[in-house]
Amino acid sequence: MSHNSRQLAYFLHGKSQNDADIYVMIHASPDPVEFGIQEGAVGDWRLAVDTSFDSEDEAEVGTAIAASTCTINGRSVVVLVN
Repeated sequence: MSHNSRQLAYFLHGKSQNDADIYVMIHASPDPVEFGIQEGAVGDWRLAVDTSFDSEDEAEVGTAIAASTCTINGRSVVVLVN
């Protein structure tokens, strides 16, 4: 992290508490950026939240993430659940 950082991602290991794992990606710059998903296997993660959309219908909540990266729209937060 640095003074100029505009992105942050973190993983919460919920399975240790008999709960779901979550992966959170926060992006503060205006342009889209690609995040690498550092935990879990490709296809295991599902979209739970994407604040760049006006409604859950537009965000395709529940859609599997079929890659080891995820493109995040500007000034948004994305949460994945496993």
